[in-house]
Amino acid sequence: MNMKKYKLWGALALSSVMLTACGSQMDHEHMMHGTSSTVKKMDITFETVPQPLVVSQEGTLKANVMVGGKPAADVTVEIETWADGDNNHETAKATSDQKGGFLVQKKFDKAGKYHATVHTTSSELHQMTTFEFNVQE
Repeated sequence: MNMKKYKLWGALALSSVMLTACGSQMDHEHMMHGTSSTVKKMDITFETVPQPLVVSQEGTLKANVMVGGKPAADVTVEIETWADGDNNHETAKATSDQKGGFLVQKKFDKAGKYHATVHTTSSELHQMTTFEFNVQE
């Protein structure tokens, strides 16, 4: 096999791995720069206000992002949501509260179990963590 075919197969394999990672419901990290020994993993928690959320009432999705025990700075956060068993995903950019909290205001049309993937991106790392939450009548 010539070198072009090796590069093509390598690129296809890498693309496949990246697409699989982004579609999974697990924690994932993608290094942007540096090495794993210099990049600090972000600690991400998730909550809703109120808890649980109520159908047709605006609520808050909140991701708390810490690095080394301190509020994360210089990060971008998006929260992707979808109902359990539904392939219709919605993503919204979160607004920082300057204390490590990243907020999205949202209404849900139906009760049930939902999933939220918090996409957190710094200059060194893209980290995705998925959480479950409920919306009630």
